[in-house]
Amino acid sequence: MVDEVKEITKPEDCPKWDTCSAPICPLGDNKQKYIWYPDEEICSQHKPQFVKTQKKIVKKTKDINKYFTFDMLNRDMVVTGGMVGLDPDKEEKNQLMRWLKIHPILSTQTKISRANRMKKNMQTCGEISKKSSN
Repeated sequence: MVDEVKEITKPEDCPKWDTCSAPICPLGDNKQKYIWYPDEEICSQHKPQFVKTQKKIVKKTKDINKYFTFDMLNRDMVVTGGMVGLDPDKEEKNQLMRWLKIHPILSTQTKISRANRMKKNMQTCGEISKKSSN
């Protein structure tokens, strides 16, 4: 008899429930109400878009004193070294609107275009490498 795999849908069902201190849980309700600072824990059990973005931000950001909202994190976008969150000492609404405008979601066409450009660059590098080794 095959054991059924229980789908994890609630934070309490997660194997890391007792030890995790990530402020935004992929399984939690009301994720939109929480904020995250780059020096805080990130979920290690689940990989939704916002967790992927958090990991990119941790690698690139230099200002850990600025926070990110769920709406900021839950977007497929380019994460750069100059990316900065919101200032906790200033009103959030205007900062958030400006931030979302500056960091647009990547369109499908943009993703395809970047992938094609990358393939072309890889081919060019391969051709140069072959020529230099001859």
